[in-house]
Amino acid sequence: MSRLSSIEILPTAARHRLWGFVESVRSGLGGDGLGYTRRPPPTAHIARVEARSPNHLLRHGRMPSATCAGVIGGPDSSAIALAAAHFGVDLRFGTPDEMLRSAIGRGWPLLTVLPRNTALEPADVIRYLRTGGTIFIPNLGAEDNDWLRTLGAALEIALPRCRPLRKPASRITFSGQRPDINAEFAGISIDNTEGTCFLDGGAGSETLAWLQAGGDAARAVIEVPSHGGRLILAVGPPPRPGNLYELFQPESALSVLPAMMLMRAIFGDAAWHSPFAMANFTIDDPMLREGFLGFDYRGAIAAAQEQDIHLSVATVPRELALADRETVALLADNRDWISACYHGNDHDGYEFFVSDNGHSRFGSRTLTSQRAALRQAADRGIAFAGRTGYALDRVMVFPHGVGPAAILPELGNLGFLATTNWLDRYPLASPRPDSPDLGMRPADMAWNGFPLIWRRPLDDETFAFDLFIGRPVIYFMHRRQTGINFEPLRDLASQVNGVAVGKVQWLSLENIARHAYVQRRVMGGNRWEVLMTANVACLHNTDRDTRHYRVYRPHLAEGTLLAGPAITHGCAEICVEVPPGQTAVVKALWPDERELPDPLAGRPCSLGDSAAC
Repeated sequence: MSRLSSIEILPTAARHRLWGFVESVRSGLGGDGLGYTRRPPPTAHIARVEARSPNHLLRHGRMPSATCAGVIGGPDSSAIALAAAHFGVDLRFGTPDEMLRSAIGRGWPLLTVLPRNTALEPADVIRYLRTGGTIFIPNLGAEDNDWLRTLGAALEIALPRCRPLRKPASRITFSGQRPDINAEFAGISIDNTEGTCFLDGGAGSETLAWLQAGGDAARAVIEVPSHGGRLILAVGPPPRPGNLYELFQPESALSVLPAMMLMRAIFGDAAWHSPFAMANFTIDDPMLREGFLGFDYRGAIAAAQEQDIHLSVATVPRELALADRETVALLADNRDWISACYHGNDHDGYEFFVSDNGHSRFGSRTLTSQRAALRQAADRGIAFAGRTGYALDRVMVFPHGVGPAAILPELGNLGFLATTNWLDRYPLASPRPDSPDLGMRPADMAWNGFPLIWRRPLDDETFAFDLFIGRPVIYFMHRRQTGINFEPLRDLASQVNGVAVGKVQWLSLENIARHAYVQRRVMGGNRWEVLMTANVACLHNTDRDTRHYRVYRPHLAEGTLLAGPAITHGCAEICVEVPPGQTAVVKALWPDERELPDPLAGRPCSLGDSAAC
């Protein structure tokens, strides 16, 4: 591979100009006929407005006394029910007597009271609070004041009253002094208009969240200590109808987030959580060369090292033949800071689009031609690795957006681990699956079993929602958006690092796909469950004792098996033991899979374990 001059790049540059011209013409003729339904992107303004107390206030590694919670009345569509389903907590519904008796006898750490006209036996409530339990009372309004006064008198404490706001609420701010509950949202202010009332009074209470109404800050969520336990009171409406992903947005922050925060805080390691926070910046389109049609790789590496971040370049496989030898050597020598992955095959417009779409802005593509293009992209990546010794990350970034659901299994059979694209659309030509986990895990698998990892544009401020539920924070951009000396990326990285609880692992897309899972600890022994959401899971044991993992991979494509170390193949679920300080790899084997070159073959996991990932 020799070094190429700019003149030798001109034919490719002309092809790029032709794409742009065709896209402009089609845009004018096709208008808004996109051929797919665009999902509205988040537009809420989110800002850090209050410093967070030190993270040592968080109780890392804590296990609850039991992995069950109770609800006194209420529908299974309540925020607490949605939160329990997401975090994997066993939720029981029943009468006050049933729930209080079970909670006291079985050590449930959380009880939620939904209907305000429910009579609670004061002696039982006090007995429960003396176990150190938490009583959560959400969706309070002015009509609940008599009930609150009666409950406060029975507990011999002063509970607040609900009063109407004098001006409409515009924002909600979560206290930075309580990261043990508010977690990544501690000190964060979010655009939100759900609030109509606030909590007034309540001696000895601590505010967990405020509503901004005009120039006033009004209490929305408070903690009231009582008899060795506590009550958490919150105003706001119940969640509107919809799945959790549709509700887990700034617009529903008041109605949904307090329940999510409380559930995660109380159940700790017993709730589904990611092993660590992950983040990445992806730059679309550059060739693997400096200068014309390439990228400032030396500047990018310097910025990444200085900021301790990782940049991925989504490069077009057709253009790998134009890669510069020195640039490829730079990539190989700086894998901790920069990497490259697949960006379609030819990138001739919306390369992987729907077939038989009629008149629209983008041209139709047959499924046969799209599958052939994917195979050609893989072949080009394999040939490039053979020539240079450098393998691309086994992650596909579709040009212009995610392709049809029907071609995703081809990616699995070719050896790709995942795809990552903007969350402004679902896979094309396929209905949205009815999956309760949709959009709430590190990757989505409900479309033919192939993992999709979502990413955000630079102007999307909602990354705290990703961090809170363990989704990787992936931002994408093009070369012109990286700015002078990569300042926009530096600033955004500082924000992500500042909001995250604990250290953010800035990783390549390959490494993010390998660690795209959530885990939870099971009561009794060092036993863990893993919900695997990509095609590989690299499991890390940071304990002093052997961990016993049960790994489950939902939505496996027909004929796909799980395989791990020293075990037979399993269908959807296998068990793995990992010694202290070691790693183990579980892989989904697709029925017709061939091997793409592994960019990390023989290298230790980037997280510092001695074993190769």
